[in-house]
Amino acid sequence: MRMLRNLKQLYIERSDFERALRCTDRLLILDPGDGDELRDRGKLYAHIGHGAAAIADFRRYLERRADAADADQVRHWMIELGAVPQRLN
Repeated sequence: MRMLRNLKQLYIERSDFERALRCTDRLLILDPGDGDELRDRGKLYAHIGHGAAAIADFRRYLERRADAADADQVRHWMIELGAVPQRLN
């Protein structure tokens, strides 16, 4: 898991969000209850234009961690994504 997190961070630093997303998917397979990875996957989906998938992950994150320190920020991202036309494919 540490290796996947390191790879994910490297890909994010290089703006290779699709590869970072694949790392996050694998991390969630290994630990499906990791709320932080769920939030991160939502951010990555948003970066590549998959607003509906991002909103779904943010919603699940807030269901699991309603009292998270960044809950208001995540709600703000959801509002922003709701106002953006969704990617067709």
